[in-house]
Amino acid sequence: MKKTTIQNVQNLIGFLANGPKAGEEALILQRAPIHADDPHFYMYMNQIEGHFLVPADINGDAKTHLFILFHNDGTTDIYTDYSQVHIEMKPKRDIAKGSPVYVSDIDDVRRYEIEGVELRPDDAVICVMKVGWKYGLFFDFTRSTNPDEVWLQLGKLYNSLHVDRIIENIQNNLRESEKPHLITEGKTDWKHIEAARRKLVPELTFGYPASEDTLGDEGLLKMCDQLSKFGPPNKNKVIAMFDRDNPRILKVLEKKGDIDSYQSWGNNVYSLAIPKPKAREKYSNLSIEMLYSDDDVATKDINGKRLFFDNEIKTEVIQKQPARTVAIPPVKNSEYEKKVFDQLADDIEDKNGKKSWYI
Repeated sequence: MKKTTIQNVQNLIGFLANGPKAGEEALILQRAPIHADDPHFYMYMNQIEGHFLVPADINGDAKTHLFILFHNDGTTDIYTDYSQVHIEMKPKRDIAKGSPVYVSDIDDVRRYEIEGVELRPDDAVICVMKVGWKYGLFFDFTRSTNPDEVWLQLGKLYNSLHVDRIIENIQNNLRESEKPHLITEGKTDWKHIEAARRKLVPELTFGYPASEDTLGDEGLLKMCDQLSKFGPPNKNKVIAMFDRDNPRILKVLEKKGDIDSYQSWGNNVYSLAIPKPKAREKYSNLSIEMLYSDDDVATKDINGKRLFFDNEIKTEVIQKQPARTVAIPPVKNSEYEKKVFDQLADDIEDKNGKKSWYI
C-alpha cells in the first residue's frame, strides 16, 4: 500500500448540493454513498482529483481504489495501491480456509476494512472503490464518525455495487431473450422451478439468469424497482420469485398487490412470494426448499449428503477446545420457525465427530 501525505489542506466540510448565489441559502452534502451512474459522481471526482490528487502528484486515471483521510491538523493522507482489504460476507458456497474467493462467491457483504489504516473519530473520509466494472464513492465530512461505522458503510457500498453489476447482467440477458425470465433469490432456486416445469408443464418455457451470482431478497427487490422504473421496455415478462422468510420484504410486496397472488411493478415486471403448501401453513419462514416434504428434504444423495434446518443443529462448547457444530434430532418447539441452515456445512459433525455426511 502506498501512502502520500499533503500538508496545509483546508478543512473540507462537504459538497454543495445546490448552486446558490451570494446571500442565498446553501445546501451542503456531508455524507453519502454514490454510484458512478449518478451524474454527481464525476463532478465530485473531478474536484477530488483537482484539489487532492494533482497536488500529491497522483494520476487518478490509473487508480481504481482510493482512500483519503483528512485530519484536523491540516494534513491529508492518501492511500493508493492497497491490496490488504478485509471483507466480511456471507459466502454462496463452502470455502475451505486458504482457498481462493471469486466475485461470484460473494453474497451479502457487511464490512469492508482496509488493513493498516487507522481512523480517528474526528477524521473526514473519502473512499473510491471498484467492484467488477462498477465504481462507487463514499464520503463523510461530519468528523464525528465511529471508525467501525465507516467500514460498515463501505461494506454496504461494496454490496450495492455488486448487486448493481448482477442486475446489469440480467438486463443484458433480457434484451437478448425471447422467453419470460424467472429470477429467484438464490443461485440454485431456479433449478427447483425448472424441474417442476419439465414435469408439470413442459410446453411452458422460461429463461433464467446465466450466471451463478446471487441477488438475495434485497437485491431481487432492487431489481424489480430498477427494471420497472429505469430499465428499457421489457418485451417479455420478468418474474421475480421471493421466499417467505423476511417480513420486511413481504410488506413491500403487499403494497404492490395481493401477497397470495402476484404483484405488478410496471414495464412487464412481476413478483410473487412462493405459495404456502397446506402442510406448511403454520410455518413462518418459508424458503423454496420447504415446498418439499420433510422426508424429501432429508433425503441423502449418493455421497451421503443432505440438507439441514437450523433446529437440527447445535453448537457445543467444550473448555479449551474449538466449538463444534453438531447435527441433532429436530427440536420440536422451534419447528414452525425453522430456517435452512446456511452456515458453512464443513463444520457440521455427527455425534462421532465425522464431517463427511453433511451438505
